[in-house]
Amino acid sequence: MRALFYRPDDPERVLGEVRYVDGSAEVRSSEDRTLDALTRVFRPAPVVIDDPAFRQAGTSGPAVVHPGGPLWFQAAARVRGSEEGLGVRFVPEEDRAIGWDPAGAYRSFTDAPAPPERLNSGRTRRSGGVGGRE
Repeated sequence: MRALFYRPDDPERVLGEVRYVDGSAEVRSSEDRTLDALTRVFRPAPVVIDDPAFRQAGTSGPAVVHPGGPLWFQAAARVRGSEEGLGVRFVPEEDRAIGWDPAGAYRSFTDAPAPPERLNSGRTRRSGGVGGRE
């Protein structure tokens, strides 16, 4: 996963890029000021978010997301990035393939193989019903 950072008044100009790789963040920027800000954003410390989805039932208040996971990466980018005056958008990795997609391997009804022949020859036997009655 990659996070692209920009100033809210100029969202087309990307100031820095951060990649989430194996639980850590790889920070890149051509500007020293932005590099320092992004390093602060992705310091390995818990992030406090106020999202009801992360609360226990019947509780209120913010939740703490601990470092190392993709949720922490996104939370740090959003919360701490805005504290640094940066906007963020998440984009997929360019060099990684997503793999085989079973939804793309469908066949239309006309291309599907014919069903196997039924066994119509021979005798048929029924199993016993409820209470041993046939």
